[in-house]
Amino acid sequence: MLINMLSLLGEWGLLVFPRQPLDDRDLDAFAIRIGSPEESSRKVCLSPRFPAIGYLSNLRDDDGERIGFASTTTDFWHSDQQHRQNPATLAFLHCLVPSMAGGATSFVPTEVDKTGLDSDLVDRPAVLHDLYGPASDHDNIPAVKVSQSALLKSPISQRRFAYVSENIVEFLGLGEEGSAVLKRLVLDHLLHPSRSIHTSGPWGI
Repeated sequence: MLINMLSLLGEWGLLVFPRQPLDDRDLDAFAIRIGSPEESSRKVCLSPRFPAIGYLSNLRDDDGERIGFASTTTDFWHSDQQHRQNPATLAFLHCLVPSMAGGATSFVPTEVDKTGLDSDLVDRPAVLHDLYGPASDHDNIPAVKVSQSALLKSPISQRRFAYVSENIVEFLGLGEEGSAVLKRLVLDHLLHPSRSIHTSGPWGI
């Protein structure tokens, strides 16, 4: 079953499993079957017993201490891993306490051949690296800037994916102005409303 799931993930990029009653132990055990889990960039997110599981919530415990990361400052298109030297390739999101209002998550397919990007625009990031840096509250990773390939290719399917997000510092070699123009051109195609996949409601992912 796991092999079939990974095959489907390689084809579609996003899988949804509604109404899964999972706890930290379950999520950690499932992650280990697939690969090596990675801790959150913020220490406040870490599960006490399973630190590879991170909490995103505005809840507090009985002592009034926050349970996880509650900020809304990341409400823009981004990848959780781009600021890392060795980004993970897969993430789980599991909704434990759904919000009564709001709280929806949006995903966007990044396969360039399905984005409407013309070949010239695809060829530009294909030879570029983009620069990222950690956020000011990323206290669980080295405080260094890293560069990533702006265009990734699957070693299995050979499909190409844009690795470009709102929090790019710059494309190396293009400078500030050129980087801003290219980023906007790519993201305008990636983030077109017709391409967004929205999730909301009482379901686990």
